[in-house]
Amino acid sequence: MPISKKIFSEITHVVLLVLLLFILLFILTWTNIIPCKNIPGWCPIFYSLKGAPSIVIVYGSSGLGDPDALLSLLNNRDVIPRRFGGLINKMQLSLISPQALKKYDVVIVTRAKKIRTEQLKILRDYVLKNPRQGRLIWTGDAGTELGPRDEIYKEVRREFSKFDLNYVLVEEKNPSPLSRKTQDGEIVAFDKDVLGVKFVYSEDYESPKSIGTYKTVIKNSYTRGIREGLNIYSTGFAVNKPYTYASKIAVLKAVPKINKEKFDEDVVPLITSNLNGKVIYYAIPPELIENEEGKTISVFILNLYEGVLGI
Repeated sequence: MPISKKIFSEITHVVLLVLLLFILLFILTWTNIIPCKNIPGWCPIFYSLKGAPSIVIVYGSSGLGDPDALLSLLNNRDVIPRRFGGLINKMQLSLISPQALKKYDVVIVTRAKKIRTEQLKILRDYVLKNPRQGRLIWTGDAGTELGPRDEIYKEVRREFSKFDLNYVLVEEKNPSPLSRKTQDGEIVAFDKDVLGVKFVYSEDYESPKSIGTYKTVIKNSYTRGIREGLNIYSTGFAVNKPYTYASKIAVLKAVPKINKEKFDEDVVPLITSNLNGKVIYYAIPPELIENEEGKTISVFILNLYEGVLGI
């Protein structure tokens, strides 16, 4: 084989290899396995090829959160200076459907205390059946109030009874309001399958109060630039217990308003992660996290945006 043809053949193989690696990297980023920030300079390339990221804020009529404030903060260039375009929309909870959510990369749920079981099912399927997108930010007390005909699912386990000297069926005590059963008998275990936390209770105030002091558990995009020991103020918060497979990202210490009869731990989870970071839960909606002067601590909004998009 002439030298020129041999060199050409080797160059072709190298080009094909690079192309395959490029395609593989694109797929891994597209399916949320590798955040684009992990590869220097890759984020602008990725979003120029894929298209600008799309985000929708889903909201209801009651509960913790302020969708208008959140939308304004996410669109504020002073809060998020590095953007990759794309619209950030709002959508009423009553309007969600598989088709309506399918076009969005990220869904943020805030001020949505009452969520019907069928709506929870749509949100569950958005996450679990949509590998290319399906990233979810859940906040506060969302989904902890049932609709008129909704039913909580109570898990039944076999336990050995020392009184009966036999195994008996025991119904779960204090089941999560986010664990539901449809009219057809389908189990929608949104707390276990999606969020990775079990709701305990929530507090809601008319004016901001001191909630506790901030502490990072895992250093990542969601905790970047937040000072340890920062005093957190808000008009409310939710208390949840993470399941063993979920990750605590940040917690609140020295919580003065904690109800020890309902929650006997020393720290309250503030940010948790599940499904390899595909689902992030905030005990306080980020738009309601304030300092002692009553100003929104905007770094939480910046970290939400960059964290969920992997930039």
